[in-house]
Amino acid sequence: MKKTADEIIRLNNLYPFEQIVIVDLGDTVDGFNALTTRGGHTLPQNMSNREVYQTFLDTHLNFMDYLIGNAKCKNFAYITAGESNHGGDFEWICNKSLETALNLSYPQVQTYIGEKFVEHFEFGDYCFILCHGKDVEDMKYPLPKNLDPKTELWIKAYIDQNEIKSKYISFVKGDLHLASTEYSDFFRYKNVL
Repeated sequence: MKKTADEIIRLNNLYPFEQIVIVDLGDTVDGFNALTTRGGHTLPQNMSNREVYQTFLDTHLNFMDYLIGNAKCKNFAYITAGESNHGGDFEWICNKSLETALNLSYPQVQTYIGEKFVEHFEFGDYCFILCHGKDVEDMKYPLPKNLDPKTELWIKAYIDQNEIKSKYISFVKGDLHLASTEYSDFFRYKNVL
């Protein structure tokens, strides 16, 4: 996390940012009681649930403290995806605790802890549609690495239903732990590690 903060600070020193937005796309905690959200899929664990919670909170607070203290930027935001298949409600609780701590220590930091599988945020000409890539309950398979016609149609329907008119639209997801970028006629489709 410190290496990530150092890179953000380095980039901000080269190209001063108007705002630094930290986006968490899920699986930040790896299960609860050594199981995925749905149960039945055992995950190797080296910490108890309480240790996971404390580690999450300490690590993220240290990250934000370091970033806010060292980046020459006045505007910060912390946004999370609403669902992920490993962390589920436990991850949401961890993020809500982080939100409370950030709001108390840094009231200038905007926070948004997602509630839905897919959410979007607009910044000027840009719209970012965010999701983890696999939901808490229903999806047997995650959204694919490579954009296929079915997924493209589903994302385009989301854009139309939410009347997104931004000049630049990006659909950004995690889950597969791979990095790739593809373009459709309507949006950029990005997998992040």
